[in-house]
Amino acid sequence: MREEELKILKMIEEGKITAEEGIKLLDAVREENTRDTGKFPGKRIKISVVDKDAGRKKVDISVPLPLAKAFLKYGLVSGATFGGFSLKESGIDIDELQKMIDEGLEGTLIQVDDEGEKVEIKVE
Repeated sequence: MREEELKILKMIEEGKITAEEGIKLLDAVREENTRDTGKFPGKRIKISVVDKDAGRKKVDISVPLPLAKAFLKYGLVSGATFGGFSLKESGIDIDELQKMIDEGLEGTLIQVDDEGEKVEIKVE
């Protein structure tokens, strides 16, 4: 089994997503892998949240790009919070993020620097 599939199954097991959502994600990841033209081999989307006051990372997530695409496609990140930071509440446009990823952009896609936190979403 591929790493992406194992992560999805683990999320189902932990109750983070429903079995139905897991099936959709598995289907999307498998579809993406069969259609993969090598455009994104090994690339990952990374989300980090830094507590500026403490000077340390509260969140440091790295997800294979096909899995991140599936999450975006099925709307599973729109209400997600990372270390107490909500993408939706911060004004991050999830549709625009998905568009940037689909266009193959790399590097820092979004950077939010507010009161006590710095959030960065990038593709590497």
